[in-house]
Amino acid sequence: MSFFRKVSYFRGHKVTDARNKIYGMLGLTNHDDEDFIKPDYGFSTEEVFEMSILTTIRRHGSLEALSHIPLSEESNIALPSYVPDFTARVLGAHRHTSWLNCVAGIDWYSASRQTKARPTQIAPGKIELKGILVDKVKGTTSPIYSTTLTVPLDEMCKLAQIKVDSEELYPWTDITRQEAFSLTLVRDMQENLHSFDHGHVTVGRRTRVPDISKFEEWWSTRVWGETPATLDAEVFEIYKLYGSVCAGRKFIVTENARFGFAPERCQPGDLVAILAGGTVPFVLRPEFVDGSPPKQWYRLIGDSYIHGIMDGEAFDENKLSSICLI
Repeated sequence: MSFFRKVSYFRGHKVTDARNKIYGMLGLTNHDDEDFIKPDYGFSTEEVFEMSILTTIRRHGSLEALSHIPLSEESNIALPSYVPDFTARVLGAHRHTSWLNCVAGIDWYSASRQTKARPTQIAPGKIELKGILVDKVKGTTSPIYSTTLTVPLDEMCKLAQIKVDSEELYPWTDITRQEAFSLTLVRDMQENLHSFDHGHVTVGRRTRVPDISKFEEWWSTRVWGETPATLDAEVFEIYKLYGSVCAGRKFIVTENARFGFAPERCQPGDLVAILAGGTVPFVLRPEFVDGSPPKQWYRLIGDSYIHGIMDGEAFDENKLSSICLI
């Protein structure tokens, strides 16, 4: 388990000094990371959070830390968009757990083909990464998971233009849009039961397209509070995977007819980017900063699942350019 997943796991716990959200967790670091951050209370909370993120990215070349940005809660302190606010309020234990389960699975993807992140700090609160802008958000549903799963599947199907029995192919793949939609609902993952390990269940990449017809039938006739576990094992598996991928997210479609899940703050006009060192795509919002000439910057909205670009299909290291975050 990564250091920042441990920090996020205890996000709902209170501390008297917010800097201990980081410093207080250093005893749980892996052996290789024992000395990667030195406690120094001469720095502000904002400085500690930013330095810990940049130190981790530089040490491992991974942008996994950026997946710990809260997807819907407002920040309590002034931070750059690429720095998670570990003081942000957690809205419900179940929703938080579902979100963490989704973050735990990002290492199964390889959107940037195992490249390394090499951030350059331009100034406090401003960094430069390398990446590719691959698409633009065209439309979104309302937030899916407030206290329950509330957005109907037919709303997503309508937005994604899913037609029953249509053989229309999903962009740059050899599967239909219906099949791609089914895989998107479970983020192309499946549960694996290990009988040799006392029935231990892990999550891994999917080996077949899920049959969502039974899930759709249960969804249309469900009674709130009723568990699908009593109905069908496959329905229950899809329900759990779907619950994790949509916690704090919206269903989105892009200008290039892709679809997936992005943070609740995502809106039409936001950009989908693949950043070197990232296993998943990120959603960015363009912002011009005054200067001579004005400079194009981006705010990081959060990570995403966009079907069809999770395994490096849209990544070309020769096309990397500078992407500056504030």
